Parts: sequence; structure tokens; C-alpha cells
Amino acid sequence: MGLVIMGAVPVALVVKGAAPGWWLLPISVAGGGWMLPAAGRRLWSRCCGFLGVESPGLLWAAAGAGGVVALISYPVLIEPMAPLTVQLGWWAAGLVFFLVLLVGCGLTVRARRGGLHTDPLIGSRRTSAQEATESPVVAVSWPRRLRWVGLAAVASGLMAAVTTHLSMTVAAIPAIWVVPLAAYLMSLVVAFALAGRVRMMRAWTTPVARFAAVVAVFAPWVLHTDTYWLRPAAGIPAGVGLVLLGGLACHGLLALDRLDAHARGEFPVAVSAGGALGVAVGGLLAPLLFGWDAELTFAVTVLAIVPLVAGATRGALRWRERPWAWWVLSVPLAAWPLLVVWAYKHVGPPWWVPLALIWGVVVASRPWITAVAAVAPAIALVLGQSTMAQTRERGPLGAYETRFNNGWEVLYGGRALLGYQYPSGDTRHEPTAHYGRGGPLAEVFARPAAGGPVAVVGLGVGTVAAYGRPGQQMDFYEADPAVRRITERRFTYLRDSPAWSRVIGGDGRRALAGAADGTYGLIVLDAFGTGTVPRHLLTSQALRTYARKLGPGGVLAIHADNEHLDLVPMLGATARAAGLAAAVAHGQADSRRIETASTWVVAAPTDADLKALTAGTSRWHPIGPGGPVWRDTHTPTAEMLRVR
Repeated sequence: MGLVIMGAVPVALVVKGAAPGWWLLPISVAGGGWMLPAAGRRLWSRCCGFLGVESPGLLWAAAGAGGVVALISYPVLIEPMAPLTVQLGWWAAGLVFFLVLLVGCGLTVRARRGGLHTDPLIGSRRTSAQEATESPVVAVSWPRRLRWVGLAAVASGLMAAVTTHLSMTVAAIPAIWVVPLAAYLMSLVVAFALAGRVRMMRAWTTPVARFAAVVAVFAPWVLHTDTYWLRPAAGIPAGVGLVLLGGLACHGLLALDRLDAHARGEFPVAVSAGGALGVAVGGLLAPLLFGWDAELTFAVTVLAIVPLVAGATRGALRWRERPWAWWVLSVPLAAWPLLVVWAYKHVGPPWWVPLALIWGVVVASRPWITAVAAVAPAIALVLGQSTMAQTRERGPLGAYETRFNNGWEVLYGGRALLGYQYPSGDTRHEPTAHYGRGGPLAEVFARPAAGGPVAVVGLGVGTVAAYGRPGQQMDFYEADPAVRRITERRFTYLRDSPAWSRVIGGDGRRALAGAADGTYGLIVLDAFGTGTVPRHLLTSQALRTYARKLGPGGVLAIHADNEHLDLVPMLGATARAAGLAAAVAHGQADSRRIETASTWVVAAPTDADLKALTAGTSRWHPIGPGGPVWRDTHTPTAEMLRVR
């Protein structure tokens, strides 16, 4: 049945007009759900005997290594070389090849059913009839099954949480998704490749688990409170290293616990179920329960508890054998990380490093202390998140909150600033942040063509509406309904604008594609700002779509500020690839903190359309040659990263 269900996928993909969509998920889950129970003890033993492998752990390691190769090959080879239509055909062909191999393996194992098979983990040679009639040597208890599921869930949940964190703070691109998943698979490869070497496994598994617990105590503070670690040069290696360390700890404990298990068939099912559970909790449940990316905090907190509940240190729970002096000393040890965090934030790097090292060495063999020390900062972060924000809401594209800062009400999307407004007085009507009247955007709105209908992709707090003129139509395209709800409830730019403003839900590129050609005199692209970059909004195909919607003399204005990516060279190269002329300008911050420094790129079908901006001014200048071109089929980002 599983083969039939999975076989329907390539058939659907090659049908004219079929494309991957929501229907692919239930089909894949259903097919995998039918085939996974087939990976039982008998199949594992026969495959190991047929391949001459001493331990099924090597098969797990080989599967993980294949996954790493496939992940790395996609952004490096497949995505740059092949358009999506070709990739679709390759995907269907690869799935068919996989099904053929699966059927071939089944037929091969079935043909050898009557022969002798060696169980590499027990060491005896038995016939298939003996295998079918004998009972399991050791029954697996439910606590052990739950431990398998829990360890796998912690590793996959940590990977999902780090991926979400990096996608919200750096960019939502395949390169960001691939790296944490590759680190997760590498930890599986290392752990199960050594599963047959008992002494080696026992020598490194427990120390790695203890070290991971110590690191997990401080990880929430560093990743959530220090902006330095949000930069790609530090944030990406830190997040990936955390996934690799946590994966080695959890998968190492799994492989070590697996060594003496005789009921082999339950292990792959339990581990696979745990992996799916971790991703489901981090990717589906957490966004519904929390208005901020709390899954990362909780994932590393659970990682700190792993050595305690997984039995990485035997005798750790023998409470009655501990002397009273040990209990008295344990209280300040559990609170020691708070001192380290205080030194990290207020004293400087020279002091918090030795404090952290001393504490880690002392408590490494006391897993319950690291568990308590990890729960305390997690609670503090949750309480801090609930008290700092005026409004918090999480939508399908991110987590948002408003705070009061120096008299301004500020909207944040993750760690990115989306806009702010003074809540009362005449300043309330002034455009702020990157949109101030002394910046480049004001000059764009001063053009005659900007008096017609205006489209704005990305609502933010509605600041652009401050440039509206009486009787003018301004269409704001916003994909996340949470942003619209917060903006309409907490900010007044839309209500105060003299223009007729309306908010249109849905993806900006798709919604604009449905508008009539020549509709707008100005299109403002601001759906990314200083945070993540939805790449499909800035490809050459997207720019051509926007250009068709411009009327005579119309221009496209793109907000090019970003903390992590240098967008200007890419926008210039992509505009040229789309057949458009482009120019860039920079704005400076003012002393009243109404305006901030900003960078804007304008693009138009011809150079003549830009003359009203570029003629007689030193602010606007052409973008130099070079830079990567973003297309729907490939969006290179490595050379755009700001390494600071």
C-alpha cells in the first residue's frame, strides 16, 4: 500500500499543470507511514546480513550521509543549473528510481528467505523459519520507548527551532534551511557510524551530553538578547554549532542505548516518530501558542535537561545519598549562570568567560544542577517577553510586537524594526524612520507621476500613507494578517492620511500581477526592510511584473536597507537583467530621531523616467556594474552577506 501511495506522487508531478503543493504533504506522510513499519527487526537483520554490515547503525549513518550530500548539492549544483520545471522532472524521476530500488531490495530479501541469516547484533545464525517462530529475546519497556522518542524529538526540535530563528533574523532562503538540517544529519551520521564500537561510544557520549547541557544553559541569553549574535558571521555558526552539538548528544545517547536492544523493529519507528514530533511541535504548535519565537528557548532548555532524564550519569537521582553540605553548595551553583549573564551584559568579555568555564567544569557531573540552571533563565525570558511588549502577535510569516521606546511606539518583526510613530501631537502625522521627509523617498513622492495611484508592497505601520494626497488612491499589499491587525489597532497613519488607503491581503507579487497594466504611478517595495528578505519579490521576473503595472513616467522604489545582506549591487544587476534602469540614494538620520539612515533604489523602464530624480542632484547616482542576479530559479546570497 505504501508503494502505491508513494507511486502516485511522480505520476501527479508529470501530469500537465501539476505542481508541488499542499497535496504533496499528506501523500508523502501516508506513504511513509505505510512503509516505515516494514523496517522491522527481520528486515534490518536480513539487510545487514546481505550487505555484510555488522550493525544496523551503519545503515542509519549511510542514510544520513546521503541526506547531507543531497542537501548540499541542491543550493550548490541543482538550483543554479536547472530551472524549476527541470527540477520537477528530476524529482519525479528520482522518486521513481527510489521506488524501483525499494522493490528490488524487497524482492532480493524475499528470495533469500529460506537461507541462513546472521543477526549481526546477536551473533547467531538462524533460518527464516526459526526467526519467524522465536519470540523477542528482550521486551522493550514503555519508559525506554519514550526515551527513544524524546531524544529524537529534542534533536529534531532544536534543528527546527534554529532554522526558524535564522529564517526570521537573517533570510528565508534555501541556504539558511539547508545548513541546520545538514548539521542535524551529520550528528546522526557520526553517532550511528560508531554505534558498533561500545567502548568508544561510552567514552564520548556522556561528556558530549554534559557539555551540550552546559552550553544550553547560556544559549537562550546569547541568542535572544545580544544583537551581535544576530549577524550572519556569528549567528549562523552559533546556531548551526548548537544543532550539531545537541544532535551529537541526543543521537549519541540513542546509539548507545540501542547497542544492547534485541527488539530491533521498534527502534526506527520510535526514532522516526520522535523526529516528526520535534519538528511538529517546533514548527506547528509553538507558533500557535506563543507570540514570539519561544521554541528556540524551550528547545535548548530541554537539551540542558537531557543528561538528567536520559541517564547520561548513573546515580544522578540518588537524592538520599547526598550530604547536607552538598545541597547547600548546590543552591549557589544553580544560580551561578545569572552572575555570568550579568557579567556578560555589564562588565565585558574578559570576565564572564572564566566564570562560565569554572561553572561548567564544576557542574558537568551534576546534571540536575544544569537542569535547574536552564529552567530559571527560560522562565525569566518568558516573563521578560510578556512584560516588555505592549502588543504581541504571531502570524504565518513571523512574530510581531509593539513597545514604547523614548516616547515612540515601535513595531518589531522578530528583531527587525518595521516602523514607529509618536502616539500624539503634530509629530504623529510625520513619516518616520526610513521614510522621513528629508530622505530619498520624499523626493520620489515629489515627482508628478507620484500623484496618481500608488502601490505599497509591505504595510509596516502604514508610514508611507503620510505622503498621501487628497483624493489619491494608495493600495497597501500585506501578506501577514497579523501585521494588518496590529497596525490598524495601534497606529494611525492609515486613518490620518488624506489619501484613500486600502489594505489588500495576500502576497504582493501575486496580487500586483492581477492588477491592470499601467495602473500605478509609483510602486514602493518595502516587504523586507532591515529584516528577512522574501526573495521572490526581488527577482528579475518580479521586477518585470512590477514594470508592467507602471503608468507613463512611473517608477519602482525599493527599500534596500538590510542588516545582513548588501542588496544594492544585486538590485542593480537584477534590474539590468529585467531591462530596467536603476539608481540608488542614501539618506541620513536627523537629530530629532524622527528619521533614520536609509538606502533606496529606484528602477524604471527607461533612463528618461529617472531624469526627474537624477538630474541636478548629487543624492541619486547609477549603480555600478557587477553583483549577482536574482531569478525565480536561483537567488545567490553568499557574496551579499555582510560580514561584520
